[in-house]
Amino acid sequence: MSSYIEAVLIGINNAFSLQGLLIIVAGTLVAMTTSFLPGVGSASLMSIVLLGTLAWSQESILLLFGALVGGATFMGSITAILFNIPGSPPNAAALIDGYPLARNGFPRTAIACAATATGLGSIFGVAVLLMVLPFLNLIVPQLGSWERLLLGVWGLASIVALPTTNTFKSLVMCALGLLLALVGADPVTATHRFTFGFDGLVQGVSTIPMLIGLFTLAEIVRWRDTKHDSGWNTEAQPGDSTAAGIRAVITEKWLALRSSLLGTVIGIIPGIGGTAAGFISYGQAQAFSKDNEQFGKGDIRGLIAPEAAMDAKDGGSLVPAIALGIPGSEAGIFLLTALLLHGIVPGTPMLSSQLHLTTTLIFALLISNLLTSVLGIVSAPQLARLQHLPLQKAALPLILVCLLLVLQLNGSVAEVYIAIAFGLIGYGFKRLQWPIVPLVIAFILGEFLERNLSISMRLIELERIAPLERPVGLVVIVMIIASMVFVRASPSNLKFENRFHAADLCVALPLLALSSICLLVSITESYSSITLAVSLSLWLCAAFTVIQSAREFSGADIKIGINGVLSTAIGNQPLLLLAVFPLLLWLLGFHVAIATTVLSLAVFSRAMAGRRLLLLVAAALLSGLGSYYIANELNGLVIPPGWLFSF
Repeated sequence: MSSYIEAVLIGINNAFSLQGLLIIVAGTLVAMTTSFLPGVGSASLMSIVLLGTLAWSQESILLLFGALVGGATFMGSITAILFNIPGSPPNAAALIDGYPLARNGFPRTAIACAATATGLGSIFGVAVLLMVLPFLNLIVPQLGSWERLLLGVWGLASIVALPTTNTFKSLVMCALGLLLALVGADPVTATHRFTFGFDGLVQGVSTIPMLIGLFTLAEIVRWRDTKHDSGWNTEAQPGDSTAAGIRAVITEKWLALRSSLLGTVIGIIPGIGGTAAGFISYGQAQAFSKDNEQFGKGDIRGLIAPEAAMDAKDGGSLVPAIALGIPGSEAGIFLLTALLLHGIVPGTPMLSSQLHLTTTLIFALLISNLLTSVLGIVSAPQLARLQHLPLQKAALPLILVCLLLVLQLNGSVAEVYIAIAFGLIGYGFKRLQWPIVPLVIAFILGEFLERNLSISMRLIELERIAPLERPVGLVVIVMIIASMVFVRASPSNLKFENRFHAADLCVALPLLALSSICLLVSITESYSSITLAVSLSLWLCAAFTVIQSAREFSGADIKIGINGVLSTAIGNQPLLLLAVFPLLLWLLGFHVAIATTVLSLAVFSRAMAGRRLLLLVAAALLSGLGSYYIANELNGLVIPPGWLFSF
């Protein structure tokens, strides 16, 4: 216990030192600023920060990432409250009652309420984490490959069981994520799998470009599809004030505490994340309220519950990340990447010899969450005035910045193609209401699951372990069953149909073709049984989806679908530019493609003459030269020229 207290004191000293506070405050402010833009949440920000902090010390990187995790959640809820657009997937539950509250003339109350609830939730989550931390060091050594495999399965099973989407679609996306995780070298035999002759895939699908594409590029493109209702109640409401929002949380303190506990527990489940915490806590608040008729119409209790749960989840989600190296949430994926890059090994080291680093991360998270809440309460009146900001105008600059950052990762143009491909794929998934999170979690857990499954099968074959005789494994199995029952039984006012539509053929047919090719290659190339099983699973899921979707298909759907695609492509300039950029990149090279993309605004905005045209030409030149200077001069990257300039 003395070593634990010593580690806590070191963590407090690191977090409250002058340098530590500066890092936390700077990280929190940056996270709050960027997370206000839908899609550019903590996950995207962390992927960017990873590049510039490779030379930092271990303590500094943990202070920064704790601040980034803590500073992002609240501001994502502000966009949900003001614009009806969640800043990130975990903030989706906040818009159910937060946006109606703001529309009814209570934006200050809603923002202050969200800030207060997140502060309470973060304190609760961190307190629970500090209490369970000493016991984790006793539990983790008892976990062998079999138990770790079951914990990974627990995360996937919980994602599939979530009642917030079509259950079978979640299963399909999990299978797709596992298949993508198999791309590259087999960890046992070193055989190259599913590379199809592309050297860029030998190391597997690059994680950060994939995540930037799915979470950032896809969401930015979707801004143009989101219609923001400007019918606000602009009259001053007598009850709208910052104090009213704070009082609401105090009045509903038991609801806030219950939601915080629920969020902490859900955060501990590997992979399930803040999206589930928000929706499940919202459903519980609605179910246990006697007068729940106003839920969904601006009931402040429907804002308190998800906000408290989402921030409490941050503390709980650190448990699987620290103890097992399994992401407990979307942001946990990047946190683990940062740990590994700086030589910090999750598991026993972070619970013993490196326990002081763990407590440093925890207190950085706590300070950041509290700072976010205080700033949110103080600035609630100013934030309430931002509801008319034209977010769409920032779409193109953000897309170009993201592509430049992807290029900076390894100087690889192939990773830019990967980011764009997943951006377009993610946009299609979102348009057709296919869940993204199961795919990402399955992809991240894929290597972990395959490694532990291979070891477990070998140990069972050698009769070194007997799964039914391992009590810890049996406990995990019980936890898997209990959590699935709980998640499926959790009420929610959101009624999602577990049925397919004709439009789902747009996803199912390509997946059927992809899985058929992978299944054939797995058989002919004699890949491992695990690879064959995953390929077959995706094929069966895709075939079933095709059959179910085809039943809803009619001849009229072809005409409607073509007209819908054309109108979407023509009306969504960022989507069109993102789709054309790979061709420009191949023809002209990266820097000239950037300049050409900016110049194309002259065509879209019809600014073909006058001062505006000159400004756009100047912006195009500066963009191209700026990207060249950053890549070539500052980072020493040699970017190959385009096809037209290669002769």
